[in-house]
Amino acid sequence: MNIELAPELRELLFNRFEKEMVESRKPGIHASDLDLCLGKAFYRKTARLPIPESLMLKYMLGFAFQVYILGVPEEEMEKDGILMSVDAPIDSSYIEFKSTARWYQTKQGTFDPREMKHWMTRSMAYCYTRGVGFCYLAVLFYKQSDPDMVVWRMEFTGDELWSNWEDMLVRKSLLEAALAVDMYPIQDFHEEWECKYCENAIPGRCKGVRC
Repeated sequence: MNIELAPELRELLFNRFEKEMVESRKPGIHASDLDLCLGKAFYRKTARLPIPESLMLKYMLGFAFQVYILGVPEEEMEKDGILMSVDAPIDSSYIEFKSTARWYQTKQGTFDPREMKHWMTRSMAYCYTRGVGFCYLAVLFYKQSDPDMVVWRMEFTGDELWSNWEDMLVRKSLLEAALAVDMYPIQDFHEEWECKYCENAIPGRCKGVRC
């Protein structure tokens, strides 16, 4: 028996996945461009760099989790020029699938999905667009010693949904203005942890890098 590494096939698999991610995405501004750093969205639209393999592996896990369980295409929507796709309609609303390296239970307490502000931002945007006040969130905790999946039913008030949508429209305007003049957005709305996972967080390239 002879077993050897096949780096060429490994590279092909990564390239094929990234190509599918890029080519399957419709042109325009997506909700996923607006829930985190606008600088990252700007660079991914104007001067895209390869996505780090470590990040692509996390994307692969999330997509596999979603597609294997549901086996249905995402539902696409558009409102006020913002493109969206929910993982799957269910119970007159929808369910979103996420995966995280965090643990559900730690000595510091129980995982609270509200800590993931970008998850909440997009979930509320989808609810607002669909005209519903609730949705479901399924999270795969894959890194803990005993992997687990936890599902929440999340409810939002009309004021919460509208306030979140107003913020999305402001961010859309800022990104559109930046793209129109090919200049880094005047506000990028960084979360503290984002630069660690961003391929654009290179001094001299990204004006927003601070981690």
